[in-house]
Amino acid sequence: MEHHDIVIVGGGMVGSALAAALTGRGLSVCVLEKEAPAPFAPEQAPDLRVSAISPASAAFLESIGAWDKALAMRAAPYRRMQVWERDESAGVLFDAAEVGEDALGHIVENRVV
Repeated sequence: MEHHDIVIVGGGMVGSALAAALTGRGLSVCVLEKEAPAPFAPEQAPDLRVSAISPASAAFLESIGAWDKALAMRAAPYRRMQVWERDESAGVLFDAAEVGEDALGHIVENRVV
């Protein structure tokens, strides 16, 4: 039986990010995942599962050495986002220009993250 200080169940975006953040802290970290993800290839069709990565999340990904790699694969800034419920007349529009920013964040394929 192996001993690990931390066992992370799931190597998706969150599990992988946590494992990367724990690197170099003197801990034995194990990530349990059914199978390794396929390597990224630019000719692959885009993943339909995407996430809106906020500047704070981008800063975290930068701190673990992942953000520049994600940007080099496929990521697109978003400048506006509208959120509504079933009634489209009741919602809110976020616009980067209103807060003096170039973008609100980036849309990134989940498998890239």
